[in-house]
Amino acid sequence: MSSDQQSIHYRLDRRTLLKGSAAVGGAAVLAIASPMLANAHGDLILRSNVGATGYVNSTRYRTGFQAYGQGSIGTHPDVTAFYYNPTFYGICGDWVATYESVLLWQTAGDVSVSWIGCAGVHVDKGLDSNHTYGNAFDVTHVRHSTGGFVDCNYSHYSYAGVGNNRRYAGLGWSMRKHMPEVGIVGSDSSHANHIHGGRYKNGSASLLLTRGAWDAWLMQYTCKAFMGVPIALDGAWGPQTEGYYNELKRRLGISSYNPFDNVSHLQSMAHTIVAYGVIAAPI
Repeated sequence: MSSDQQSIHYRLDRRTLLKGSAAVGGAAVLAIASPMLANAHGDLILRSNVGATGYVNSTRYRTGFQAYGQGSIGTHPDVTAFYYNPTFYGICGDWVATYESVLLWQTAGDVSVSWIGCAGVHVDKGLDSNHTYGNAFDVTHVRHSTGGFVDCNYSHYSYAGVGNNRRYAGLGWSMRKHMPEVGIVGSDSSHANHIHGGRYKNGSASLLLTRGAWDAWLMQYTCKAFMGVPIALDGAWGPQTEGYYNELKRRLGISSYNPFDNVSHLQSMAHTIVAYGVIAAPI
């Protein structure tokens, strides 16, 4: 097992983490000249990498799967360019910057991101889909510089172990910090092999936490992975989920936060969960 798949440095001072969350949230996106595609759903830009200044990584298309452990991980042989809505490309840049900057911080600069796997960005799925407008990113794999990884066809399963489960949840929250529509395993039949991140959720770009099914799945999975609680994974935000959500906040030291009404609270909570996730630390 590679060094980044161990709990390396518990750099979990809350004040430092929350300060970092605000800084990364405003990271400038690296501008790169590239072809533009004009279609019925708006102009799209072609990019073979994603990230903000200092955290730019190549993207690779998943072409299949290969056996790994008790399951399988994606195969991503080549750097691949994808078409994005220009604004959403910037949002993806902030997401990648969040993940990599936290990974670097938690490993004292020893581990960075090497490349990011993707199952699709601009895909014509009908007028109600973010993908149709280049406003969604289906992440399949994040490869670290030491060879460690989060694979979205493997890391969420119980046989992958609780450490990988926590890394998977951390990746999900790195997206949720910047995108309102995040679908993990269970939220949709296709999400067993990728995490879906979209610019809009039910037509809204609001980042506020909701008690809807997709946020419920993410919260339930997070509570189970990080706290080891016997929570139902059913996408229904009921009294049990509410109770464990409040316990999660208590353990994070943010009991007074209200991410349902305050975006900065949501982003700080998400950023802190990412910090635990990248080193597979319990909460």
